[in-house]
Amino acid sequence: MHDVLPSYSEAIARPDWLQLAAPYVAIADYPALCRVNSRCWRIFAPLLWRDPCAWSKRLGRSTDDDTGPFWSRFLLQDAQLLSPKTRDLIRVVDVRKAVTGNDHNLWAVIYRKRFYELLPLLPNVESLLIDDYCRMNARCLEYSDPSRPDRRLLMLSLKNTGHGISRSLTESRHLRALIYLDISGPAPVDFASLDERWLPNLRILKMCRKQLSTYRWETWAGILNWRLWSLDISDNELTDQSVLNMTGMIDDYVLRTTDHFASEGMLERWDQRGALDQYILRESPLSHVFLPGPRYLIDAPPINNLDGADDPDVFWPRVRSDGSTPVRPDTLEGVLGLLSRPGVSNATEHLPGSRGITHLHISGNKFTAAGIQELLINSEGHFELFDCERMLFFPPKRWRSFLNPPKLKAPRLFVSSAVRMSGLPGLGHLFRPVYSSNLRVLRIHHSLVTNIPTLTMDGLRSIECVYLAENGVFPHLQQAYMLPFLPDMNPRLQSLTLTCVPRHSFGPLICRLAFFFRMVSLQEEALSILTKGVQAQGGRPLRLVSGLKHVALELEPRTAEEPLDFDAEKLMASGEAPFSFFDSPLTETSKTKPKKPRIIDIWRETPDPSEAPPVKLVRHDTPEGHNTMSPHQPSSSDPERQTWLLYSNVTTTVSGVTHTSNSVVWAGNSWSTNPVIRKYNYLVVNYRMQEGVGPATMHQTRAGAPVGCLLFHTAWLFAATPQSLELPPNVDALKKLDVAAEVRQRWCRTPEDYQRAKERFPIDQLFIWGGKLEIVEPEPVDNGWLLWKPHNEYEPPYDYEGE
Repeated sequence: MHDVLPSYSEAIARPDWLQLAAPYVAIADYPALCRVNSRCWRIFAPLLWRDPCAWSKRLGRSTDDDTGPFWSRFLLQDAQLLSPKTRDLIRVVDVRKAVTGNDHNLWAVIYRKRFYELLPLLPNVESLLIDDYCRMNARCLEYSDPSRPDRRLLMLSLKNTGHGISRSLTESRHLRALIYLDISGPAPVDFASLDERWLPNLRILKMCRKQLSTYRWETWAGILNWRLWSLDISDNELTDQSVLNMTGMIDDYVLRTTDHFASEGMLERWDQRGALDQYILRESPLSHVFLPGPRYLIDAPPINNLDGADDPDVFWPRVRSDGSTPVRPDTLEGVLGLLSRPGVSNATEHLPGSRGITHLHISGNKFTAAGIQELLINSEGHFELFDCERMLFFPPKRWRSFLNPPKLKAPRLFVSSAVRMSGLPGLGHLFRPVYSSNLRVLRIHHSLVTNIPTLTMDGLRSIECVYLAENGVFPHLQQAYMLPFLPDMNPRLQSLTLTCVPRHSFGPLICRLAFFFRMVSLQEEALSILTKGVQAQGGRPLRLVSGLKHVALELEPRTAEEPLDFDAEKLMASGEAPFSFFDSPLTETSKTKPKKPRIIDIWRETPDPSEAPPVKLVRHDTPEGHNTMSPHQPSSSDPERQTWLLYSNVTTTVSGVTHTSNSVVWAGNSWSTNPVIRKYNYLVVNYRMQEGVGPATMHQTRAGAPVGCLLFHTAWLFAATPQSLELPPNVDALKKLDVAAEVRQRWCRTPEDYQRAKERFPIDQLFIWGGKLEIVEPEPVDNGWLLWKPHNEYEPPYDYEGE
């Protein structure tokens, strides 16, 4: 919510001018200044000795490559020569890069004992970082000075150490004040040693690659409750069933408000059991056009009528962030920086008036787009940082719960078991401030801004899947979800990372990325013009949000099992004369028929839908009292010409009580110029596909759905997905472009660069942007990881027909 502020005593304390000047002094002068007098020593020695290894590198006396020799020398010689007064200044012991492939055994045999003997000499160490040291565990903390039996450890990183949550970690008296804990890696977890008293002050927890299942996660969520503000559970086995326990760790106070209706719209509660979206988005005349204006202003500060109250957590106004402050870092280096801030003692605590998770990393799990939608809706706007790189959206998951048993007896669809699509099409509205009130850092699949999914298909190479996604799936999704995410949908967003970006494109992906960066450029230009106009008015200027200042593109990893880039059949049938030892004039070149395009089925209906129950069609204004979603805004299409049906939702509670609610749901029409609407009408009326009822989103309204209506989102998704795809016989012969090179070529940092680039590339979409653009190259992975675990053990929502 607000940046961390100092306490009252810290704020009124008069600091030494030399302490204020210390950050501006050259680092190379610190050792000499420590020798001037005791006053300089008190100021510069704590900075110099806080992290000996890091400062040795900053002074140029060591590098990352010789971290091991540095600690070897420090353990054997330097630590013994330091005075106790100097050793008391050491706060960080970082041996993460000390163990390498060459000296691992040397460290394991010789220096382990030396390391245990070193810790008693450093009683004030508060950050212990021993990643990748498989023979080290939390028992090393038991080696302490008898005169100082208890140490106050704040950070502990045991990533890839081979020792996870064991009794030595849960019962150690030195970890009661622990704030940061990283136990990522395949090490086991002893759940029997966990209870509610475990690490009461823990605020940041990282548990990647722990093989956490939904059942195991339920145990963790019950113990942690609202204790954390940052959680990283990437690369585990969690599914959509974990969302309920995850939302229980988020503050239940609703940050969403109607105060910004004019610029952002507002949400109205819609109580419908079993529906994915429990809110209706009501737009104002300005909120749905995403133009510069009031949306760029930061929020006014809250008025606290109880200034001076003793308990700020109780009396601090609970409002969303004003949109100007950066998000607190939750990385290891970022937390080290928070703990080193002078004059602020609560930098890693919950922000005033806040509790529960605000930073969530869930990449590499088995979540679907429906699960991510449920999580974001139930977060009540508390996420400041959200990270989920990939989610399955097709085949869609049938929405089931104990309150909503499957009851619809309708013909089944046959969906190919070989086709999977990942992405987040049509859900860009969930990242607007009206839903995600505090969101400022986002790492998400690139389809949020491109509408192009990541397609994986058994038997096809990655470049063939890219072609089908861009030229087969994208045109249909574009008709159903016409408006991708734009920067001005959330001007409070400061950093955006787009994941799973293909390395090569046949054109559509580059065009969509260029359009998005053009919108980022226009946002920066509009903010610059408004800032100059506000400053010219005089007086106290209005404060504006910073806008999107950082964009990163994470490319797809290079697969280790990528097939060779030539076609063996084409090589064999290249038209050349066959080889022969005899030069015979009777040998003729055999003519081969050109290969035909391959047709790949995605989904299809059963031939006879006669077993489905009859559909109760109604007029829009006929069933008085049943239309609970009567729109308050005029629709772009005539409701009298639409098809509406009466949907009866029967739910049964745990106690056995049955509830029946009727709603009038839009069923499309057969005369629309949009083929998605016509297909949706066929699936709902003729095929009785009535699943995923919920309010129409802004994307569906722009596609032709009436404003404020209900529709069946599962049927809409099938209507937006092509039933078959056509793969050319030789995709490699088609022109494809390098995505990273094309984006870099279009990026201009100054107007002068823009003019020069315009002369060289008069057709390409160029953009001027002064922010930070990153192209991230991931490490190579095995091809099996991409075809993947988010799709293993996937419960088929429909009948599957294999290829």
